Amino acid sequence: QQTFARKAFPCFDDPFFRTVYQLNFTLNGQRDKNVKNKKVMFNSPLEHYNEEKNEFTFEQTIPIPSYLVAFTIIEVTKHKVFLNMSYFGTPIILYSEEFNLRYYTPEDLEKMEELLRFTLSFCETKFLVPLELKKIEIVIVRMYNPSLGAMEHPGLITVNRAYLPSLIPILIHEIIHQWTGVKIVNDW
Repeated sequence: QQTFARKAFPCFDDPFFRTVYQLNFTLNGQRDKNVKNKKVMFNSPLEHYNEEKNEFTFEQTIPIPSYLVAFTIIEVTKHKVFLNMSYFGTPIILYSEEFNLRYYTPEDLEKMEELLRFTLSFCETKFLVPLELKKIEIVIVRMYNPSLGAMEHPGLITVNRAYLPSLIPILIHEIIHQWTGVKIVNDW
């Protein structure tokens, strides 16, 4: 959300101010016994993982406003990959936490993949701006506030599990936001 970034680091919360971000993240194994079962994700791909220190180093992001910086940590033992596709070399993976996508059949996931490919192609053609993301991970998580729906963090789209019945239109909406809101914004 717009003002959450300033709780993590000093920044200007304005779409006009953009910079690259790089995350180095260490999970403390003394505080969390299941630290090995965690999957850590950030806006950009993982560059290096130091197993001995349980330290994650991620690549730099594209220039983005502070309120689009995101990371998530989920349980790998309960974590499932539901959709694994690529768009001209950009991997697009849909993850879910401890629940499943009981609303969606394999045929639904094929249709979802087809619609996401169409949306990505449409946006690149319409806006004449390439995607330039090295990955898009879509994570369905239980959010503390049920009114929060989804957010178009570049490279790491988050969706509230309460919105599973309308997942396909939400994903199309968030994919379009990879251009409008992330790359193409009003000065004001």
